[in-house]
Amino acid sequence: MKKGFVFLVVFLACFRVLAQTNIVQALRTMDEKYPQEKIHLFLNKEAFTGGETIKFKAYLFTGVVQSNISKTLYVELLNEQKQPVSQQLIPLFNSVGEGSITIPASLPEGNYYLTAYTKWMLNFNELPRYFYHIPVYNSTSVQKLTEKPVAWTARLYPESGILLSDQNNKMTIRLTAQGSLPKSWQGYITEEGDSGKRLLSFTSLNRQLAVFNFQPQNGKAYLAHVFDSLGNQAKIAFKSSAQGALLKARQQGRLLDVEMRFQGTKNGGYNYQFVAASYGQLLYSTTIKKTDTLIRIAIPIEKLLSGVVQLTLFDIYQQPVAERLVFLQNDPLVNVTITPLSNGPEGEKEWNIEGDSSLPESYAIAIADASITTSRNRSLKSDLWLGDLSDDILEPQQYFRGDTIHINALDALLVTEKWRSYRWENILKDNFPLITHQPEGYLSFKATATENGQPVKEEKLNLLFKFKDSSLHLSQVTTDKKGEFFIQDAAIFDSAFVYNVNAQKTKKRNIRFQWQGVNQFMAYQGVLPFSPQDLQLKSSTNSRQSSSEKTANARNNQPVASKKNDMLKEVIVKTSAKTPAQLLAEKLSSPLFQTDNQVMIDFVNEEQNATSYNNVFDWLEGRVAGLNFTILEEEREDPITLATIPAGVRIPIMRDGQPVIFVDEMLTDVTQVHSLSVSDIAMIKIIKGYFLGAPSGGGGHGAIAIYTKRAGLVSNEKKDDSPAGVLVGYLRDSDRQQLNWYNRPFQHGKTTVKIGFSESDVRSGLRFVITGFTKDARPIYYENVLYTKD
Repeated sequence: MKKGFVFLVVFLACFRVLAQTNIVQALRTMDEKYPQEKIHLFLNKEAFTGGETIKFKAYLFTGVVQSNISKTLYVELLNEQKQPVSQQLIPLFNSVGEGSITIPASLPEGNYYLTAYTKWMLNFNELPRYFYHIPVYNSTSVQKLTEKPVAWTARLYPESGILLSDQNNKMTIRLTAQGSLPKSWQGYITEEGDSGKRLLSFTSLNRQLAVFNFQPQNGKAYLAHVFDSLGNQAKIAFKSSAQGALLKARQQGRLLDVEMRFQGTKNGGYNYQFVAASYGQLLYSTTIKKTDTLIRIAIPIEKLLSGVVQLTLFDIYQQPVAERLVFLQNDPLVNVTITPLSNGPEGEKEWNIEGDSSLPESYAIAIADASITTSRNRSLKSDLWLGDLSDDILEPQQYFRGDTIHINALDALLVTEKWRSYRWENILKDNFPLITHQPEGYLSFKATATENGQPVKEEKLNLLFKFKDSSLHLSQVTTDKKGEFFIQDAAIFDSAFVYNVNAQKTKKRNIRFQWQGVNQFMAYQGVLPFSPQDLQLKSSTNSRQSSSEKTANARNNQPVASKKNDMLKEVIVKTSAKTPAQLLAEKLSSPLFQTDNQVMIDFVNEEQNATSYNNVFDWLEGRVAGLNFTILEEEREDPITLATIPAGVRIPIMRDGQPVIFVDEMLTDVTQVHSLSVSDIAMIKIIKGYFLGAPSGGGGHGAIAIYTKRAGLVSNEKKDDSPAGVLVGYLRDSDRQQLNWYNRPFQHGKTTVKIGFSESDVRSGLRFVITGFTKDARPIYYENVLYTKD
């Protein structure tokens, strides 16, 4: 009998040690093998109209530090049917990327969603994608966005998940929107069956939360009565428990004070385990070796980064019995310094902006008229620190304004939250995520090489890559048994021509390549985030277009309207014989530049009377439907080549944007075309709409391909220097600073920038919003309204 007893004691002791080991090991496994990424998108603004451009800066994190897992970000603008309006691949350098999406002018008014993800994020069901609700307004739509009627449900959350009898419990009531949430609301507590006697009253902290302390009596049932000024109301029934553990915590300087109170448990908290973790990383773990009913622990936090800490108490059977989230503000805030300067040129008001010098490329600045904008709903801080929690937190940026009211509101919010990135019941049973998507670098391409219709098997091929800056890169690949090979982790911008370089010059081979991009978007199948706005038909009195709306519609539709007087007549082939123009096109252009949606102009076989024109753009004006020209009023940057275009230069416009320009099928800019003699031109192709050969399809603005007489008109022999393929890379977003958006304000090693506005630019103050982060992962967020008269 004694031996059996000894065995039981030893078994229980081993079990408790094993339990503690399992909890710690489960966290470490999650952190080391399954780190989870999250995203913040900083936008130039939070609402748009048709025809405007969404500009964004993207940040990728793991926990509260920059992520080095993924290098490619997938960004989409979805409609309410989850169909993509626009898609863009964004390269990440030092976990930062940037891009822009132009909203079509004809896009109907409605709720849209800017979503972003990495392929690695798709391995985790709880946090698969990042969403940003984007309302888009359009005066030409038959429907308009309107606020949904106020409708909500209410739920009560006791601190640490259990309401303990005869103890002072912190409790939060949280509203969930079924429509709009009221600006304020209130309520009171009564005993069930005695609604006339109010035990306490409470008032909301914000639209979503109310918090109060309550000491329930054992065995009694209670009701929380919640109501707003519009007559909406709800009742929440609750009872306390005589047995359980209450977990409280608060920050005291460089210590996190934790209080655990045990009631109705055998031996108090003896052999219970307490664990503190932050974003999946273990911070502190201890097994209680006292039978006391009140245990206090002070955890040093001076080396921790700011963020949310998850506190969990486990019983001897490794079951979580109490959990509490608490926010730690543990590092000094990084402030942006804005100094007003004396008036600049022509009466401009100037401000000098100075930022932290440790990672200046992470900064972005958005500026807007304060009279038509409000404080931001989201920020880098809110997405970084609250991104692992639920996705229905209303206006999360409000919790990081620093004043006492919002600090208390944040703590009340965390009472209602659970950690989403993992669940204890899963990881303690070794039920970890199934990895189906590996970490992704930059762009990857799959190619199949064939010769005379047969795969080129297990053979080394030399490929020459020619980039837009005329730089070259030689690479050797080896095909497999199917003739396939991969180009991986290629940070290609715009496009790159690929040439097959034969090792045996005396033996010409007709090897063909079929290319396929590996980085494909994944259709979203989940539920879209809730929107407080809904679409309604405009009233009949408002449905009639005003003269200004008609003018706007005419202007928006102008790029695709038919202009018979200005249109060049396209050649109509009435017989099977090829025209001289077609033969010329076959001689000069590669298959990639041979499309159905094009206008071709032959300067070799047809007299165009162009020699009297200064440049080809002067000659083209008014000759092709949908192609217009404008003269720059100020210096700007070419959106494709990044070359500086001086003021006074004529640039082409198609479909509200600048088409991509090629000379002999090489990317170029408008300044080079202006220096090109018209007498040297053999052929011009005006390619309309989306063009595969242009970076990101040319954004749908088409292309102008100019072929010179130096491009191969001397011989009738077939050219053997045609590219074996064109790899379409990332769209290079312009870093040109604009009036209201600075995606890279600090350049060339500088950490200061001057920004100036005249008083006529705005009716009231300017709202400056600045974001970024430092090398030691401290987030930067500044928002303030400055006035031109200051």
